[in-house]
Amino acid sequence: MSEALVEALIRKRQVLEMTGWSNSTLYQRIADGEFKKGVSIGPRMVAWPLSEVQAYIARRIAERDAKGAVAEAFTENNRIGGVTISEGA
Repeated sequence: MSEALVEALIRKRQVLEMTGWSNSTLYQRIADGEFKKGVSIGPRMVAWPLSEVQAYIARRIAERDAKGAVAEAFTENNRIGGVTISEGA
């Protein structure tokens, strides 16, 4: 027997609340291919799968954390005896 797909669809207002975006930012991210289009749920009604919005947020957090780890490694590699060495020195 196949498993039933259980997925919550959330409306635009919830997407904006979760991401902190404005209406225009949402549609710009969609136009740029950075965020997926919503799913039509009726005439003039669109919603987004909750899992996709959560995955987008998780990717952004992971990107931030990866950049922070690189910056920390760079800083640690440029220290000698607790003194930071600048590139121009």
